[in-house]
Amino acid sequence: MKFLARCFVVAVLSCSMVTATAQDLCTGMREVLREAPNEFEALRGPVIDGSFSQSIDVFEGRIQFASSGTCVVAQQNFNGTRFSTGYTCASVSENSGEGVAALQSELRDCFGIETWLPQSEAGLPLTANYGLIRFSITGSTKSLALGVEVFRDEKGRVLGSPLREDAPTDGDPVQCSPKSANEIVDLFSMYGERPGAEPFEDSLFVGYINSTSRPLVVFTTRPNHPAHPAIITRDVFEEDGTVYTSVKGDFAGDCMAFHELLEEVREMNQNVAE
Repeated sequence: MKFLARCFVVAVLSCSMVTATAQDLCTGMREVLREAPNEFEALRGPVIDGSFSQSIDVFEGRIQFASSGTCVVAQQNFNGTRFSTGYTCASVSENSGEGVAALQSELRDCFGIETWLPQSEAGLPLTANYGLIRFSITGSTKSLALGVEVFRDEKGRVLGSPLREDAPTDGDPVQCSPKSANEIVDLFSMYGERPGAEPFEDSLFVGYINSTSRPLVVFTTRPNHPAHPAIITRDVFEEDGTVYTSVKGDFAGDCMAFHELLEEVREMNQNVAE
C-alpha cells in the first residue's frame, strides 16, 4: 500500500499540472475501469518530473472527477519490470467518517462494491476488489483520494484484462471473446424478466432459478469475485430418458478467471448429471 500512499502524495503536490477533463465520479470511474486493462494508456498525459523513487514513473491523468483535485497515473517497477499501474485522484471527499461513508455509498451505487478492507489499524487505506482490479481510498490530513490499480501476472499480462491468455501458449490457448460490462447487465436483466425467475444470492453471486423457463440457473458475479463482471447459465434437462447438461457464459472481466469459473460450473453440472 506504500505505492497508493505515494500516488496520493504526488497528486497533492503536483499543483502545476494542467487541469484534466472533469466528469462526475461514476462516469469518470467507468472510463478509468474501461482503460484499466490497458494500464490507463489512453488516460496518461505528460510525465511529471520530480524527485520520485526510481521504481515509480508518474504521469498526469487526463480525466478528473468533478469534485476531485489533480489525478495521476503511476507505474511501479521492480528490477526494471512493471508490476502495477494505478490511476489516482486526490481530494474526492473530505477525510472524515462521513466523507468515507459517502464515497463508499456512491461507489456501491455505481459498481456494487460493498466490502472494503482496512490496511492498517487506523482504518485508512481501504481497499476493495472489482474482479482482479483494486479500488483504494487513501487519506491525507483533510481529504481523501480514490485510486484504481491493476497488476501484472508472472507473464507480464494485466490481471483483470478480458484478453488475458487469448494468445498461443504451451497448451491450447484460452479463447477470449469479451462483452462490455453493460452487455452483462442487460443479459442478466433479460433472464430475470423471464416467467418463473426466482432470485437468489450469496457472497459471490446474484442470480435466478427458473423451473418454468430455461435456463434452470443464471447468475452473475459480485465485485469480489475474480471473474467479475461475468454471467453464467446452467441447464440440466432430460429428453427421451437421457440427461443433458449445458453451461454457457459471457464476461467483461478477466478472461482466465472467467474460464476457471466456467470449468467449475461444468464439473458441477457433470456431477448432477451422473
